[in-house]
Amino acid sequence: FFFQAEDGIRDAQESRGLGDVYKRQLLSLLVLFMLVGVFKDPENLSSQKIKNLEVEPEIRQAFQQWIQENEKLYGSTNEQDERLLIFRKNYLKVQEHNKNPNSDFKMGLNKFSDLTEDEMKQYMGFKQDNL
Repeated sequence: FFFQAEDGIRDAQESRGLGDVYKRQLLSLLVLFMLVGVFKDPENLSSQKIKNLEVEPEIRQAFQQWIQENEKLYGSTNEQDERLLIFRKNYLKVQEHNKNPNSDFKMGLNKFSDLTEDEMKQYMGFKQDNL
């Protein structure tokens, strides 16, 4: 009787173990499909995410004009889309500052308007430990 109970427990463990194996395989496949989807064309995904973000027509037009005036060329559509978002942030910062009637100076766009603050600091020669 003891052996039968032990065999029954072992059978239950084996069948449960088999279910666990299937669950792990299914989870592994799911993760694999997700990774394939993400790494299949990461530039396209990033670009698609940016295109889904609504950028004001006024800012898109200002960016296109700014690109022409500054003779900017980007290596890819993805890079241009990312620079558009950075430009948008800087553009809005300039507009907000210039609305302030108490400000002693006016801000404007320049050839660096598609750079992040960190990129600008790096461009100007600031070292990380000096910041």
